[in-house]
Amino acid sequence: MLVSKSTNEKNVSQMFFKLFEQLQEEFESTLAPLEEQNWIQSQVAKITSSIYKTENFADLAQTLLSAIASPLNTGQSSFYMVDKNEKLLLIGGYGFLVTKDNLNYQLEIG
Repeated sequence: MLVSKSTNEKNVSQMFFKLFEQLQEEFESTLAPLEEQNWIQSQVAKITSSIYKTENFADLAQTLLSAIASPLNTGQSSFYMVDKNEKLLLIGGYGFLVTKDNLNYQLEIG
């Protein structure tokens, strides 16, 4: 009878341990998306706040690219606008120096 009780105690202990592991896995799988969602919402708030401070398209492009490039681990990015001649006009970038020489650089669409 004593052996049986010890076996039952081990079984109960194992059941609780398995239950605890399952609860921990469920908690972690629920927590990860919430943390990701909070991170995304935080980044969107930062971007939105910084966009309101821009005064022109070049500032907007630079601010937007700077805000999204780092969290997305982007090495370089460019922001083009379509001009009245339907050409792509470089107005901002991240990861390279935008100077007067390459600002307003134009590309043909297509």
